[in-house]
Amino acid sequence: MSGDLTMEYTDAYIERVLKECGVHIPPNDPLRLLIPILHQCKDDLREAQQETLQLFQSALEEEHEKWSKESLARAETIVSAGLTAVRDTAVTMFKQAEALELEKIATLIDNKLATARAENQRVQHFALLNLFCAIVLVATALAMFFLK
Repeated sequence: MSGDLTMEYTDAYIERVLKECGVHIPPNDPLRLLIPILHQCKDDLREAQQETLQLFQSALEEEHEKWSKESLARAETIVSAGLTAVRDTAVTMFKQAEALELEKIATLIDNKLATARAENQRVQHFALLNLFCAIVLVATALAMFFLK
C-alpha cells in the first residue's frame, strides 16, 4: 500500500475500533500515532524476520551439504568395510569347504584302496589255491602214471 492509502486505511481502522469500543479520541491525540507506529514496527519486524530466515536457510543448506558429504563418506566406509568382511568370510568359508572336500575325497580314495587291496588279497588266495590244486592234480596224475 502506498503512504496515503495506508494513512486512509489506518484512519478508517482507528475510527472503526473507536466506534466499536464506544470511545472518542480527537484527531490530534497522540494515541492516534500508535497505530502507524505499530504498523511500521510490524513491517520492520517482518523485514528483519525475512532476513533472519534467509540467513537460517543458507546456514541449513550449508549444513545439509556438509552432512550429505560426511554421510556419503561414512556410508562408503561402512559399505567398504562390509564388503571386505563379506569377502574375508567367503574366502574363509571356501577354504574350509575345500579342506572338507579334500578330506572327503581322501577318505573315499582310502576306502577304495582298502577295498582294492582286500580284493587283490582274495585274488592272491584264489591263485594260491588254484596253484595248490594244480600241483595236487599234477602229482595225482604222475602218481597214477607211475603206479600203474
